[in-house]
Formats: sequence, structure tokens, C-alpha cells
Amino acid sequence: MVNVYESSYLLIHHDPANRLLELEWTHPVSGQQLRDGLTAGLQYAEELQIRAWIGNMKNLQTIVFPDQQWIYEEWFPRFARLGVRRLAVVELGDSGSRIGIAQIMRHTEGLTPLATAYFATAEAARGWAQHWRDEPMLPSTSFPAYPSGS
Repeated sequence: MVNVYESSYLLIHHDPANRLLELEWTHPVSGQQLRDGLTAGLQYAEELQIRAWIGNMKNLQTIVFPDQQWIYEEWFPRFARLGVRRLAVVELGDSGSRIGIAQIMRHTEGLTPLATAYFATAEAARGWAQHWRDEPMLPSTSFPAYPSGS
């Protein structure tokens, strides 16, 4: 893996052989830092024609509702156009850290042809994500408005 981006709160790693990008959050963030980091990830993914994405969120806490809404309305439609076939999420495994991720994924389920899996370690996530070629590429659908009250 090659480091392509580094900030005080995020490292972005690239595996060129597997067209894989990993966003490794180094400590909890929200608001503008979360949005800047996710936007940087999109820019690299577009440039590098990524097909597998790992969100290493072990050091990221619950994603608050305004950030969830931004991800759903602004970020995820751009993400869906990338052609990513596998999304791996590395998480702490406790219910508190999973809440925001689960809500986002619940609202985006079926909106893009994307296999998603959750892992306790980055190594396990990489092992699964690098097999993105096993996933068929299907046309994506349009996005409805963010569900209110969720």
C-alpha cells in the first residue's frame, strides 16, 4: 500500500495492483474534517479508478446526524458513480460506533450495486476487498431524498 494523502486525522492508502483505496481515520472527527476527508477520498478514487474502498473507522466514533445527512445527500451519489464494487468497513464492533454507519448503509441499500462487509481488522478487510473482480457490475439507480426523521 502506498500513502497518497496524510492529514492530522486521516491517512489514505492506495493499492494500485488491486485498485483499492483505504481511508484510515486516526482519531475521532466530525463536521468539516469528516467532510474534507471523505471528499479527498472521492478525489483520489476518481483519479485512480478505484474499484474497492475500505473505510477504516476503528478510531472514528459515531457519525452524527448532520454528517450522515451530508454523506447521503452529497457524498454517496458521487461515490456511487465511481464504479466501486466492494466496500469494506473496519469498525470497533461495539454498538455505539456502528450506529451512524448502519443508518447510512440502511438508507443507501439497493441504490448502487455494491457488496458491503464489516470487519474487525484492516487486514481482513483488505483480503476481502481485493476480490472486487468477483462482483458483477450492474447499473446503479437514482437517489431519493434523504428520509426525514431518520
